Order: sequence, then C-alpha cells, then structure tokens
Amino acid sequence: MADQNNATDDKKQQVKSKKDVKAVTFLKRFDRYNTGETAGFPTEQAEKLIKDKIAVVPSEYKSAEKKS
Repeated sequence: MADQNNATDDKKQQVKSKKDVKAVTFLKRFDRYNTGETAGFPTEQAEKLIKDKIAVVPSEYKSAEKKS
C-alpha cells in the first residue's frame, strides 16, 4: 500500500511540474536555440524571455516574425 501512495505522490508531482513549464518560440538565436525553435522553460524564465523580446508564445510566432 505504501508503494502505491508513493506512486500517486510521484504522479502528482509530475503533473505539477508540467504546469510550471511554458513553451516559447525564439525570435533570435539564444544560447543553443536557433530562431524559430520552440522549447519549454520554467514559467518565470519563459516570461523573462518574452519580456526581453527574445521569444514569444508559439501561437504568436508567425505575426512576430513578420514584424521583424
């Protein structure tokens, strides 16, 4: 029974972790990522990339690319 509880706790932690990740698409080269690549980052880091105009949420990439 204890193993089952641990598995449930692990599953809850994984779900929480996935919610803390946000996808971004890069507008320019950044670290190891090329323009147009999409990657997931912790929400805080993703928001900073967006604020600094390094990346956008994937659904906004096409319109942001046209503005560049």
